[in-house]
Amino acid sequence: MAVLPVASSPMARVREENRGSAMDTPSADPESNPAAGPRIEEIDGRMGPVIQLPDGRFLAVYPEGRLTKNWDDTTIPEYMFGRFSPNGLEGWSERQALFAFPAGPGAAGMGITSGGALPLTTRDGVVHLFGLRITGWPKGPKPKASEVVKARCHLWHTTSRDNGKSWAPLQEIDYGHTYTGALNSSIQLKSGRILLALSYHSPTRSTGFFVSYVVFSDDGGKTWKNCRSDVTVDCGGKAGESGACEPVLMEREDGRVWMIIRTQTGFLFESFSEDGGETWSQARRTIFRASNAPAGVLRLRDGRLVLVWNNEFGPPFRDGISYSRQSLVMAIHDGGMWKGYRELATFGPDDNHDGYGGMRYPFLVQIPDNNILVAYSEDGRASRKKEQFRAFVDYRLVRVDPRWLLGTDAREDFSQGLERLQLAGTSGVEILPGPEGRPALRLTKPRADTPSGFCWNFPFGKKGGAKIRLRTEAGFAGIYFALAETFLAPSHNGGGNFRGMIDTDGKVKAQYVCGLPYEDSSTVQWGVDENRKFQLEQGEVHELVLDWNCDDNVGNIKLDGHYTMNLAGLEMARGICYLRLFSAATGKDTNGLWVLSLESQSQP
Repeated sequence: MAVLPVASSPMARVREENRGSAMDTPSADPESNPAAGPRIEEIDGRMGPVIQLPDGRFLAVYPEGRLTKNWDDTTIPEYMFGRFSPNGLEGWSERQALFAFPAGPGAAGMGITSGGALPLTTRDGVVHLFGLRITGWPKGPKPKASEVVKARCHLWHTTSRDNGKSWAPLQEIDYGHTYTGALNSSIQLKSGRILLALSYHSPTRSTGFFVSYVVFSDDGGKTWKNCRSDVTVDCGGKAGESGACEPVLMEREDGRVWMIIRTQTGFLFESFSEDGGETWSQARRTIFRASNAPAGVLRLRDGRLVLVWNNEFGPPFRDGISYSRQSLVMAIHDGGMWKGYRELATFGPDDNHDGYGGMRYPFLVQIPDNNILVAYSEDGRASRKKEQFRAFVDYRLVRVDPRWLLGTDAREDFSQGLERLQLAGTSGVEILPGPEGRPALRLTKPRADTPSGFCWNFPFGKKGGAKIRLRTEAGFAGIYFALAETFLAPSHNGGGNFRGMIDTDGKVKAQYVCGLPYEDSSTVQWGVDENRKFQLEQGEVHELVLDWNCDDNVGNIKLDGHYTMNLAGLEMARGICYLRLFSAATGKDTNGLWVLSLESQSQP
């Protein structure tokens, strides 16, 4: 069959025309620049949480068999599957059945967002595996939360002493309760004690139903004891997923155990144990903003901590609780402070249109090249097979060099297309040959019923600035811009610590009170410095700089190096790491604007 030539795309023509130009040098990839950004590892077939085995290989685990609603269908066999890799990045084996679950009723959590299994390797060379087997799950397509929590979650544990070749019979752990959320963390302390974190549903609480909890073993998992104190957070009202949910654990250098807790407050909470997990302090709010989703935490070989979580709070809401899970970020504790807040992946314009998909439930492991491998569950991506929730969870792996998290500057020249921008639920953002002959972002609004905008993540800074090189076109319908500590969804204009806009006539404005009009400073008579600039000229390239100082909750806008006006924080932020541009058009805007580049400089 003859192969027909393919017409070159505008992007391809631009790259061909500018070949050899220093301004067109492609962004470095992870192979040539060890501190480059995250890299998604494209792996065929199912994956799950990953650990390193005693022999140095890596193991990913997941169960398969019955759906939770089919827990009593004993004709469907259930297996725990594993896949092996020499280095965690490549050479992943085909799946292998590690063991069959015992005959009888029960569903091993196939498709639950946590992955359905939690592995741990201890210093004595034993591989531990924990999971839940559920009985009594309600029938029907959409059971109510009040019915779901009546099911029973049987907590099981098994071990392998030969790098996953054979496994001991499953042992049930009595955690003193009947229903628990997902299992996200198990650690071994310096003392040798093994801790397993969970959160049980309390039928005696009137609000904030879930309670964080720990079981522990001092004999390598042969016997287990329950901790002597509950960790509660009275939040989430009477929602089914309310309270102190799905904790993760880490032993600190001072010997205390740190518990990081999913809540519905808009923040992660924390609790501490000074006796190896037996008793816990009253939970308190952390500095980390978060939607209703769990975190992941890892201590690197050099002793530093990294944290992964959903740094966001916004729609979709269920029962007043944010289930926004589009921005999964990583930070590193270095030099006494948390740095980075960098996104691990992004959604394109065809992804996650209803907002209920997302990236969440991270599991972390360090691989031999000192990079961090994050396994996380994802749905809502148009390019991946879409399956019914609880029938299949798409686990993906992303590789991150921790040195990337220490960067304080970022630049987006669009040479890599749109892959570093969040675009879910939008249209009208594309990369084309720009006004200067290089790839540039064109933002229009081709459909009146579909929003147009993008969100860009950069290194977190309590002080800093973001520079936007842009050109508006004749007939341009206006653009809103915002800076924020937490994710700014590109599909709406809500949120933002500092907010402004460029009006249809090119005038720059700022918002000083949420919900009130944007203010124009060009007519103010009390300005001292006359060398100010307030307006963009259509068809000309301009530099718009947005500075911020979160210590003082203030900022400034500069246009082409000239002071324009001040910004006032609409709410306090610890720092800024997101920029959003959003079309102000109420109908269509086929003219729009060009964004030639984005730059940021941040002071952690």
